[in-house]
Amino acid sequence: MNIELIERLIKLAERSGLTELEYSEDNSRVRFNFHPIEGAAAHCSAIQGPQVEPMTSPEAPSSLQQGHAVKSSLSGTFYRGSAPEEPPFVTVGDRVEEGQTLAIIEAMKMLNPIESPLSGRVLEILIDDGSMVESGLPLFIIAEEG
Repeated sequence: MNIELIERLIKLAERSGLTELEYSEDNSRVRFNFHPIEGAAAHCSAIQGPQVEPMTSPEAPSSLQQGHAVKSSLSGTFYRGSAPEEPPFVTVGDRVEEGQTLAIIEAMKMLNPIESPLSGRVLEILIDDGSMVESGLPLFIIAEEG
C-alpha cells in the first residue's frame, strides 16, 4: 500500500470534516473512523473554527543562545494545556524536570505529549496555543539547570 497516499487522504479527510475514510489497493483495505477519542473532544471542537496555517519558519529567538530548543517531534495542533479550560502545563519562568510534559500535539486525533529533554527553566514559549506546527519546529527554549 502507498503509505504517503494514505497519509494525504487522512489529512484531506480531516480538513473536509469526513467521519469515515476507506481505501483499498490490490488485496489490502484500510478503513478509518474519525471520531474524537475520550478526553480529546474539547480540543477537537476548539479547532473547528478558522484553519491556521502551519508555522514553519519562526524567527530565531534571542534566547536560543542561552538555552536548549525543544522541537516538535511531529506535525499537528499545539496545545499548552490538557483542555481549553485547564491551565497550561508550563509557563515562562517555570522550573521543569526531565520528562515533564510541556505541551501536547494533536495529530490524527491522538494526543501526543511533548516532554522536556532536560531539567531547567522555561525561558520562552515560541508557539501560540492552538497553532498548527510542523515536525522539527522549535516550541520551547529551556535553560539547563543542574
